[in-house]
Amino acid sequence: MADRTRVRPPVDFTTLAGPLERLTELIALWGRVTRDFSVPTDPPVLLPVPASSGLDSGDSLRLAQVRHGNAYQDPATATATAALGRAARHAGRKGVSSPQVVAELEAALARLEIRDVVAEEGYFYRPATTGTERYESAWTVRLEEDRLRPFTSMQVPLPAGALGADHRAAWPQRRRIILIDTGDQGASSQVGFATRTTLAEEPVDYNGHGTATGSLLRWAAPGAEVQSFRITESAQEAAESSIVLNALNVALQADRCEIVVLPLRADLTPDQLGQRNLIARIAEHARKQNSRTPVVVCAAGNRGPDEFMSYPALLPGALVAVATDETQEPADYNCPAPPEMTVHVVPAFGGVVDRPVGHLLGTEARTTTGAALYGTSFAAVLVAAALATA
Repeated sequence: MADRTRVRPPVDFTTLAGPLERLTELIALWGRVTRDFSVPTDPPVLLPVPASSGLDSGDSLRLAQVRHGNAYQDPATATATAALGRAARHAGRKGVSSPQVVAELEAALARLEIRDVVAEEGYFYRPATTGTERYESAWTVRLEEDRLRPFTSMQVPLPAGALGADHRAAWPQRRRIILIDTGDQGASSQVGFATRTTLAEEPVDYNGHGTATGSLLRWAAPGAEVQSFRITESAQEAAESSIVLNALNVALQADRCEIVVLPLRADLTPDQLGQRNLIARIAEHARKQNSRTPVVVCAAGNRGPDEFMSYPALLPGALVAVATDETQEPADYNCPAPPEMTVHVVPAFGGVVDRPVGHLLGTEARTTTGAALYGTSFAAVLVAAALATA
């Protein structure tokens, strides 16, 4: 389905990234760091990673999150929403992260000579295709297999500048794919990423999008090993950038997988990317440290020709799926690349509303057919599947 218009939630967090030993030092000195801050902040929380991630040495790239007041929020509203908790603060009131917080952090880091730590304003990621209007925990996906079958044998060349292109010849026979999405109830294994915990868990999906993309991925690449990285919690429409970037950082670690699929879209326009380049830093760090960097497949986004692509589609070196209909013509909901940017575009079937890739039904489905599944998310999945089966 094409994206619905949504009001952005307030942003009350900043992401930090740097070597583990530097972030540990920063947390220990937080009282001195915030001595001259004008915005109240909580001490940073080092974002946890799975024990098997290999990110426990002092020079490992790690992420932390700082909570702070929304500088654009009036005191009366702040008091009312604080009383109702974070669920209320994320319920639909527009807000933006204050550049002042990042500026004050950067000044404090320089003053205390804490090097190699980057601060980035927070933002949000959403599924590139919306699958449902409800939050449930049990889903049925009905794929249009006859419609899909002609589009599962395509060849996907890797351009020289693509992430992971140099390592494709060394891939094992059974390809490993990490799907970073809302969770996947059909996954054989799942890791839930959150601010305080990152643990292996029973597969769950409160949105439906991840189960839909995961179902298509397993059908189109039955011989692949698919692992789910869940980046949204119960009743969340959007995932905080800190959580998504932490999941990506783990996925890009040495010999963890051959393909990463990110069917998400950031709530950012190209002119807002500015200083928000941490995603590119993470990928570049992985490229330098990892002799087997995976291929990263993203979705162009479904907001139509009037809105440009955003992260992660604009991550340098990513493959970007542009959805086509059954005639292999580009669908009218694709977001184009900004004119000044080079993007590795791969066309793939994504369906349209009356000829979708399938349907998604929840436990409280309003119709017997369910929600039509179409969009660049599913095109991205078919690109990943084609790579995995080649």
